[in-house]
Amino acid sequence: MSDQAETVTRPAKRPRASEDDSSYSHSPQSNSPTFAYTDLNLQRHPEIWFDDGSIVLVARGTAFRIYRGLLASQSPVFAETFAPSTSGPDKAGKTFDGCPAVQVDDSPCDLAHLLRLLLPQSTMYFHPTGESPGVRHTFDQISAIIRLAHKYRIPQIQDQALSLLQEFWYTSSFYIFTGPRPDRDIDIRPVHAIGAVNLARLTDTPSMLPLALYECAHLDGGALFDGWTREDGTVERLSDADLRRCLDARVELAHLYHAVLSHLFCGAAHERCRQPSLCETAMRELHHKATHAERRVRYAITDWRDSIRELEMREALCWRCAGEILDNHEKERRAVFDRLPEIFGITVEGWGPAGAETDSEGGDQE
Repeated sequence: MSDQAETVTRPAKRPRASEDDSSYSHSPQSNSPTFAYTDLNLQRHPEIWFDDGSIVLVARGTAFRIYRGLLASQSPVFAETFAPSTSGPDKAGKTFDGCPAVQVDDSPCDLAHLLRLLLPQSTMYFHPTGESPGVRHTFDQISAIIRLAHKYRIPQIQDQALSLLQEFWYTSSFYIFTGPRPDRDIDIRPVHAIGAVNLARLTDTPSMLPLALYECAHLDGGALFDGWTREDGTVERLSDADLRRCLDARVELAHLYHAVLSHLFCGAAHERCRQPSLCETAMRELHHKATHAERRVRYAITDWRDSIRELEMREALCWRCAGEILDNHEKERRAVFDRLPEIFGITVEGWGPAGAETDSEGGDQE
């Protein structure tokens, strides 16, 4: 089966576009009518409209007046599109407001996200450093930028956007995955993992796949099959092959979840424990709580550190037992993390024990 993602568009959400409605298309220009656009058939984008701009991009009924040279200098695809031989008023008479117009097959929402980055009207920190202020992005924004940067061959922008997802969510580092979330973050919901899988496939970034597929496998059946709806109404679903990977992995992940709990909480108290009866009771209670948790929180790599430390602070668990459980907790989670590519039937270079030595150089972020 193919790993190509399925993208479905709801036509009622926007004006009629070309037959190929996929945002993953590599063709930046669709067939344009041989007439000058007017305010009757186009609406100006309320934000991205420069009165002294030199070209108009037309995206499904929305016009963006921008600077030809600035865009062409950042994208070879735009440079080719804007070349006199392929666009301009002398080519099929495409103009708007007296300015050459070029039609693209992107959604206005997606295109606006990319243009805000390429033609900022104020100081922007897309991927801030320690000296710049924190920024909270939406997944729709990051997804649109990655897809269009890939399409228009702007690798530096694509790589920055991908690094945001990789560094903070769909990482290959166990220590980043188990560490605290940074102040600058992305507004991500579980269903966005479907989009993350498709972005990893689109950009050939396999290191994002294990945790993205892991998240998908824990989605409710309705969400997994219905897919993720972008802000422009386009519905993304997993490819048949990736959908099968998630369904097949559910049994193994459920087994691992209960195995991890048994290893952590069903053993005897520490050999030097001074209150073994009390500690073993506390462990059994935590095991019962975990095994009866709602399905949506039954993750094989669930973080139980806060629950363990809470029991220790309440003196229901002695410091020796708590310390032993925390040590085993990291080992158990690491073991599952290392096996994720195997569980989903994919190959990721440097994942697991092969990358453990490099990974550990970042230190333990607990």
